[in-house]
Amino acid sequence: MACRAVARAAGEGGLGAGWWVRRYVARLWHGAAIILVVLATFLLSASCGSPAGTTPLPIDLLRELPRAKVQAAAGAPGARPDFAPSETGPVPALVMTAPSRVTWRVRMADRADLTVRVAQIDPAATTSGVTLRVGISDSRRYDELLRLSLAGTGSDPARRWQSVRVDLSPYSGRQWSLFYHPARRDWNLIINADATPGGTVALDSPTVRSRSSPHF
Repeated sequence: MACRAVARAAGEGGLGAGWWVRRYVARLWHGAAIILVVLATFLLSASCGSPAGTTPLPIDLLRELPRAKVQAAAGAPGARPDFAPSETGPVPALVMTAPSRVTWRVRMADRADLTVRVAQIDPAATTSGVTLRVGISDSRRYDELLRLSLAGTGSDPARRWQSVRVDLSPYSGRQWSLFYHPARRDWNLIINADATPGGTVALDSPTVRSRSSPHF
């Protein structure tokens, strides 16, 4: 009865029921076409492999330090490769005296995480403190991903170290989007050591790795 009323109203308004049916079918086809375009775009991107210019994972940030941008206060040690005390003996690490900053330029084809072990390696906690910050930028915006306060814990290296994982998946790999392709963008991956009030922090095995790989 409702259909007959709609058809009668359409007829009275000068539009036949056939016009309404054709309009409904056209909208269905339009929606289906959009879905097919999105699916085809995603499948084509997947079939083409990694976008040109992407950095193969894993990325050893300590090894890439010579190609990174290092910033520090005038006359300060800044960031450098060195050995840091750990529970298993000295380990090669990225050592940062606050305040300092390191910026790496990366592209990440796969969904990625940043994994690292961190510790403040100053011998005492009473007169030192460092805040570690990890962020990412595409030169238009900056997103802070981690803020971690560290302090020295005496002479026992085993008590200092803690494992950290930072989710980089919103800025890496393929996304279900026609317009947002993070794997084709250059990202600035930034690690800051802020003086709160000051000290030295060590980063053991800072690595950008695929989310599907073991972290630690």
